Amino acid sequence: SAVAFVVLVVVHARVDRARDQRDAAARFHERALGRGLAHKAQPPALDAPEPADASLATHPYAMDLDMVGERSVMSFVSFARTQPGARTLREWLLAAHDPPELDEIRARQGAARALAKKPELARALFVAGSGARREAEKAVAFETWAAAKGESIALGAYAAIAWVLPIVTVGAMIAGQALHWPSLFTWGPYVVAVAVGAALRSRVGKIASAVIANEGGALAYTLAFDAALSERFDEPRLASLQKEVEAGRAGLRALRTPSMILDSIQNEVIRLLVAPILMLELHAVLALERWRRANGASAAKWFEAYGALESLASFGLLSHDFPACPSPEISAD
Repeated sequence: SAVAFVVLVVVHARVDRARDQRDAAARFHERALGRGLAHKAQPPALDAPEPADASLATHPYAMDLDMVGERSVMSFVSFARTQPGARTLREWLLAAHDPPELDEIRARQGAARALAKKPELARALFVAGSGARREAEKAVAFETWAAAKGESIALGAYAAIAWVLPIVTVGAMIAGQALHWPSLFTWGPYVVAVAVGAALRSRVGKIASAVIANEGGALAYTLAFDAALSERFDEPRLASLQKEVEAGRAGLRALRTPSMILDSIQNEVIRLLVAPILMLELHAVLALERWRRANGASAAKWFEAYGALESLASFGLLSHDFPACPSPEISAD
């Protein structure tokens, strides 16, 4: 029965994921069809909600030209589903009064032209980004956590506790049973391990809670990064962005083991018996802190690269769906 239950849980998760992907794909095509009929009706509603921005009232052209908002230029162009994608596209649309360098503009145009020939990538990003949209708060919180420095802890001292105490605890339990030691010597180290774990929870518990609460965001970005690498491009800007995203995918995959450990601790038996003996929570938190120290400075670049790729895919899809839409030649004059 236990084996059958585990198998059904796995199958159910796969069915749920396949259903969500089909729903997202249907939403993509509905949105594309709605945009094609926008000349007869209103532009399609923005798929990803925009943050409130008081500065729009003083922006040189945002309000006059309906650049952003529920029914706007951005709602017409955007197929972004993640916060980095929507944020990047929004910044680009509002930057015409203070444009980037000429080379940057031409690089974006070249990337969009390459993506116009690959509308499958825009669809893949839209479908994969459905998880980040559904877990929007967790995705944003995870992005913030990954890029933050966080509270510094003494890795060396904590690592010593994480390894020495379990060895002593397990050794005492085995030796105590084999040699018929008094209960104090057999189970004393276990009691100490529980007490140490409780004492450390005020420091390590915050990190563990943040990761557990926002784990859905990490999974959502992992799937989105996978989709961003489903097509390969020789175009320089796209190749550069994909290189950053590939580094991000490797970084996010490194989070799986500590995240799984923290998830397992939610089980009553593991939390009360196995976790204190092996100091599982402390091991997981140390792994997370090592990850953040190694990758925290790069994490923001991963999300920025994905946001740029998602934004360029929106422009590429616009060119694909509306081939008569002009692409201006930018002059240095």
